Amino acid sequence: MTTFINNTSENHTDIDLVQSALAGDRKALERLVRRHQGFIYNLSLKLVLYPPDAEDVTQDVLIKVITHLSRFQGQSNFRTWLYRIVMNHFLDMKKRKAEHVESLSRFANDGEALLAVNATDEDGLSEEQIAETQVMCTVGMLMCLSREQRLVYVLGDVFAIDHNTASELLSTTPEAYRQQLTRARKDLYSFINKKCGLVNPANPCRCSKKTKLWIERGFVAKDTLLFKGQYTERIRDHVEANIASGALMVKDVYADLYQSHPILNAKSMDTLIEKILGNNDLMRLLHLHDEQKQ
Repeated sequence: MTTFINNTSENHTDIDLVQSALAGDRKALERLVRRHQGFIYNLSLKLVLYPPDAEDVTQDVLIKVITHLSRFQGQSNFRTWLYRIVMNHFLDMKKRKAEHVESLSRFANDGEALLAVNATDEDGLSEEQIAETQVMCTVGMLMCLSREQRLVYVLGDVFAIDHNTASELLSTTPEAYRQQLTRARKDLYSFINKKCGLVNPANPCRCSKKTKLWIERGFVAKDTLLFKGQYTERIRDHVEANIASGALMVKDVYADLYQSHPILNAKSMDTLIEKILGNNDLMRLLHLHDEQKQ
């Protein structure tokens, strides 16, 4: 399992890279950015759904990290400091495409149309097209939660971050965080249980039927899938198994639905990082902060 925050040796390396970057070492800055951009991007995908929006959020966050790098005093774990910037940025930014009411409606209100799709209509669908629908639909249903709830749920049940760490990131107490997570689970489960055939077979929704419907409506493009070929592993590959065999709790069924999603490595990330690090004004600003600190 990949560690998230509590690896002491990785934190020392982060601090070394920060110090080198502030001294003018652009390669150290690039290493620092590349080390953390994957988590920022994949977290952003769960919060805003669409890869182009997630890339914009990642870019904005990385610019904030770079321009505020001299403010990191080394008194806390660097990842805690960095990811708190991610949280604050998400809570403060303007609404993205998937966060509007009409977007949530398209993910959830297909009941009658789905009943009209018969078995023969589903012929010819690829596994990749169906997987695309599953990811888009289940992440889309996260939009039923407020931003604060979404963040709490994704940290706690999707990325399985421990409550002490998550509460520190969100500047709250572990007990308050646990209460927030419980409420977020309750609201999400109530919404999904009424819509999704994966968690409640009584619902008419089936992934293949929805794929057929969404291709017709243009929500899923047959030849330009958003999530195809961009990953080699899944979130649950990074989540430690803590559940005894045969003793699944309700929350684990839902969490597994999201932990089965791909960890994406956007092809545009390399270009994005090169664009940020190639911004001379931004690099001068970083060094200006360093001079002011001294």
